[in-house]
Amino acid sequence: MTYMTQNPDTVSNMNLEKKSEAHKCARWKPREKIFIAAVEYVTAEGHRQGKCFSSIRWDCLRDLFNKKVGKDWTIT
Repeated sequence: MTYMTQNPDTVSNMNLEKKSEAHKCARWKPREKIFIAAVEYVTAEGHRQGKCFSSIRWDCLRDLFNKKVGKDWTIT
């Protein structure tokens, strides 16, 4: 399986629509697409321990997501 990873800061809706045929079945909401792009980016950067992200990387994911959607959500 090939993963195409992008910096979530540069992801546009047009890029999100250009997925392979296998991904066309999924119906992702815009915020879900942004979160998925952030997870792919952090994973590609090698910031995952086994199957899990560290607390620091979850903070990074939250910050990337908040920056892209213009919110200030927290993890509780």
